[in-house]
Amino acid sequence: MRQFSMWPLFSCLSIPNIIGVIEAALSPTRRVIFVSHYPAMLTVAAETIRFCVRVYEWSGLYVPVVHARHAKALVTEPGPYILGFTAECRSLFTAPSDVSVNVVFIVRKCTKVNAGSCRGFG
Repeated sequence: MRQFSMWPLFSCLSIPNIIGVIEAALSPTRRVIFVSHYPAMLTVAAETIRFCVRVYEWSGLYVPVVHARHAKALVTEPGPYILGFTAECRSLFTAPSDVSVNVVFIVRKCTKVNAGSCRGFG
């Protein structure tokens, strides 16, 4: 197993928010989208959540930093996923209305977690 630091995610998100994201990763739809102004935080966040649910052996789509040209296609994938988008890519996609997506906005000091449909996304 690779060694990596989980501290950056724990310093950006509160414990209730981290638990909420882990619950989303373990939910029946198992879909998590991270959005950050800091691309380096996307990989740290995705790796930390994947590590926390490792007991269940994550078998879904895992792309910690999605390229803008693939944003729309990956969000509409039918299976579980953990995806990371830079803040500039937020307007490039809209999640399907029947999909429950958890979106985590990771900013340097303050954080917002939205659970539910992405209709208010962007």
